[in-house]
Amino acid sequence: MGKPMGKRYQNVRFINSIQVTLAIGIGILIVTVIASIGILSYIVTNRVIRENASQSTLKMIHQVNYDMDYYLRTVETTIEGLRVSDNILSYFESNQDVTLQEDHTRAYLNTLLDTREDILNIYLIKPSGEILSNDSNAVIKETSNVLEQPFYKKAIESREFIISESHVQNIALGEYPWVVTCSKAVYLDGQVLGVILIDLNFSLIEDMLSRIVIGEQGYLFIIDSNGNIIYHPKLELIYSGIKNEPIEAILSSEQTSIETTDDLEKVNFVVTDSLYSGWKVIGKIYHRDLNSYSETLQEFFIIIILVTLIISLVLAAIIAGNILRPVKSLLHGMSEFQAGDLDVQVEVESYNELGILTNTFNTMTQRIKTLIDTNKEVERMKRKSDLDALQAQINPHFLYNTLDSIVWMGEAGKSTEVVKMTSALSKLFRISISKGQEFITVKQELEHVENYLTIQKMRYGEKLDYSISAQEQILALRIIKIIIQPIVENAIYHGLKKMPGKGTIQISVTKEIVDKEEFLCIEVSDDGMGMDEATVKQLLSGRIQSKKKSGGVGVYNVDQRIKLYYGEGYGIHIHSEMFEGTTVKIRLPYLIGGDNFENTPK
Repeated sequence: MGKPMGKRYQNVRFINSIQVTLAIGIGILIVTVIASIGILSYIVTNRVIRENASQSTLKMIHQVNYDMDYYLRTVETTIEGLRVSDNILSYFESNQDVTLQEDHTRAYLNTLLDTREDILNIYLIKPSGEILSNDSNAVIKETSNVLEQPFYKKAIESREFIISESHVQNIALGEYPWVVTCSKAVYLDGQVLGVILIDLNFSLIEDMLSRIVIGEQGYLFIIDSNGNIIYHPKLELIYSGIKNEPIEAILSSEQTSIETTDDLEKVNFVVTDSLYSGWKVIGKIYHRDLNSYSETLQEFFIIIILVTLIISLVLAAIIAGNILRPVKSLLHGMSEFQAGDLDVQVEVESYNELGILTNTFNTMTQRIKTLIDTNKEVERMKRKSDLDALQAQINPHFLYNTLDSIVWMGEAGKSTEVVKMTSALSKLFRISISKGQEFITVKQELEHVENYLTIQKMRYGEKLDYSISAQEQILALRIIKIIIQPIVENAIYHGLKKMPGKGTIQISVTKEIVDKEEFLCIEVSDDGMGMDEATVKQLLSGRIQSKKKSGGVGVYNVDQRIKLYYGEGYGIHIHSEMFEGTTVKIRLPYLIGGDNFENTPK
C-alpha cells in the first residue's frame, strides 16, 4: 500500500507545479464546451419541443377518442337495455293506441332519464310513423317526417347502432337544443318493430371537450367519416361560413399529422380515428404557440450560458488550486464506509483519473449494499413463500367433513341444503384462490368467512350461532386475504366445540383512530372455553399452533403474514379468560381501493 500512495503524492505535487497553466486550460475548455452545449441544446430542444407538442397532443387526442368511444358504448348499452325490455317490446308489439301501455312505457323511460343527465329525450318510433316521447307534454312536429330521417332509415337498413352529426333537435316543437342523435332498430324474430332514438345533450360533450386546451389558440374538434362536424368550439362560425376547416384534406390524408396554413398562419392538424364510432378527433396546433416557447427557451439558454461562463472562469483558478479536494472527499467517504455507512456516495468533482477512482468507489459501495439488500430480500421472500405456501393449504379435515355432509344430505333428499352448502363451499374456495391476488376488499373477506360459517352452521346446527357487522364505508377497503377465517376456525375448534350448549361468534369491522391516525380494526369474539394468559403468549409467539393437525393457517401465521405485509406495528392482540370466552383483535392499516377480482374479465 505504501508504494501506490507515494506515487499518488508525487502526482499531486506535479499537478500543483502547473497550477496556472491548468487554470487557463480549464477556463478555455469550459468556455468552449459550455458555449457548444448551449447552442446544440437550444437547437435540439427546440426541435424536441415541436415533436413533443405533436406527440403529447396525439396522446391527449387518443385519450379523448377513447373517452368518447367509451361514452358512446355506454349509450349503446343503454339502447340495448331498452331493446330487450319487456316494457318497450310490449309497446312496439301493440297495434293500437293504448294509453295505459304508453303511460307505463313513458314512466319507464323517465325512470332511466332521471339517472342520466347526458340524455335529453328518448323517442320510440313505430314503422307507422307513430312516435312516443318520454315527455308527455312534448308536441311532435307534423313536418318532422321521421321515417325519412337518416337516423331512422340507417337504423332500419343496417340494424346497427347509428350516431348522427350534431344538429338542432327537430322532432318536438318548442325545443331547439343542439344534440347528437343515436338510434337502433328494435326487431323480434327477424321482424322490425320500430326504432329507439336517443338525443344526447350536446352541451355535456361540449363542456368535456372545451376544457382541453392546446396552447393559447389551439383546440379540438370532431368530424364523422363523411366530414360532417360532430363538435367544434366555433360551430356557429363554421355554419355561418365565417370560418372553415380543411375537412377534405383531413379525410383524404393517411397521416396522423398534417401541416397547412390558416389565414396565412402555419398550423398542424393531429388526427386520430375511432374504429367504433367512425369519428375523427382532430387537434389544431398553432405554430405561433410553439414559437412562444422557442423564444422563451432562447432567452433561457442565453442567460444560462452567460451565467455559467462567468462562474466557470471564476472557478477555474479555484479548481486548479484545490485539485486535492477530490482525494480528501474520497478518503472521507472511505472512512464513513469503514464505519458502517453503506449508503455513502462521494461526489465526483472531476472526470480525470481521480474521478474514475471515485466512480469506482461509488460503484463498489453500491454493489456491496445491493448484495446485502439482496440477501435480506431473499430471506424476506423465503419467509413470504413459506407463509404463502402455508396459506394456500386446503384444510383436508374441513373439506372431507363438508363433502361428507353434502353426501349425507344428498342421500337424505335434502336438495336445498346440498345446494346451499355446495354453493358456500364453491364461493369459499373461489375467494381463497381469487385469481392469484394477495389483496381483496373487506367485503370479499367477510363473504369468505360468512361462507365458511354457513357450512359450519349447517354441520353443527343449533350449537353454533354467529353475527357479522361492518361499517358500510369500510367494505371497499383493501386487506390481505384470508385473515379472519383462520381466527374463526380456531374459535370453533378450540373455543366452542368442546363446550356444552350453544356457542356464538361475533365478527365486527370498524374504523379506529389513534393519535389522528386511522386504522382498520377487526374483532372476532366467542363465548367459548377461553384460555389463560400463558397460553395466549405461547400462541402469539409461535411456540404452539392453534391447529396442529388441521392443515390450516394458525393464529401465529396470520399474525406473521400481517407483519410481513404491513410492518411490525400491525397484527393480532388476544384477550381471553378461562370459561369466559376469547376476543381476537386484528389491527390493519386503513387502505382505500380494494382489488375486486369478481369484476375482472373471466
